[in-house]
Amino acid sequence: MAIILGVDAAWTERGPSGVALLSSHLGVRKVLSVAPSYESFIATASQHGAISRHKPKGGAPNVSDLLEAAKSIANASVDVVAIDMPISKKPILGRRAADDAISEAFGAAWAGTHSPTKDRPGHHGRLLTAGFNRAGFSIATADSWSKPSLVEVYPLAALVRLMRKRKRPGYKVSKTLTYWPGRSKSDRLKLLLNSWHEIIVALQGEVGYLGFEPPRSFTSFASLKPYEDMLDAIICCWIGACFSEGAAEPFGDSDAAIWIPRAG
Repeated sequence: MAIILGVDAAWTERGPSGVALLSSHLGVRKVLSVAPSYESFIATASQHGAISRHKPKGGAPNVSDLLEAAKSIANASVDVVAIDMPISKKPILGRRAADDAISEAFGAAWAGTHSPTKDRPGHHGRLLTAGFNRAGFSIATADSWSKPSLVEVYPLAALVRLMRKRKRPGYKVSKTLTYWPGRSKSDRLKLLLNSWHEIIVALQGEVGYLGFEPPRSFTSFASLKPYEDMLDAIICCWIGACFSEGAAEPFGDSDAAIWIPRAG
């Protein structure tokens, strides 16, 4: 059995980061826990996946506490950390071969990567990466990986493959005006939730029940952001499971690679 910790990591300390935990055994995957922040994931470890209703907080995690919480929930140590944040064996100063490879492969579907800089994720990203390195997790690159593994993933490109999309699904709360310009707020809320529903159905075919459901009533886009973060964290887990099962491929080089599930 493999235990995968998925982290939808904010690129700054101020932003909250969704966290999920998944087990994979003989092709059967199960979401064990999901939370909208490091703090709530750690706090709910003794509650076996209960989701905190408090507003998620930002901040960098104590990696040891995070891994210990995951171990408590799974009754087993984490084998793979799948993180949606640029990581590398060398300092990140700008775009990497990994970013260019993803943009070449998925740019036509509007799923190219954001460009990292020396400041984003910068010091915050280096601290997080170093924390997992100290815990024994080695970065999985295009030509070298071992367990326990720290694996960089990219949910948007993975969804393009999973859902066989010619254009990436629109599911980011902050980008609804980009996806659907000129539409009213209520229309954009409905379109966003419809997109989420489509993604959830596709993901459930890979990991089963996600451990949460989007709210049925809501008043603002901001109130939906924690659910987006949890959804991304579960996508990270799914990619990590594919990596563990030998069903993912790297885009990058010997310094850094972004892993995407192989096309089915």
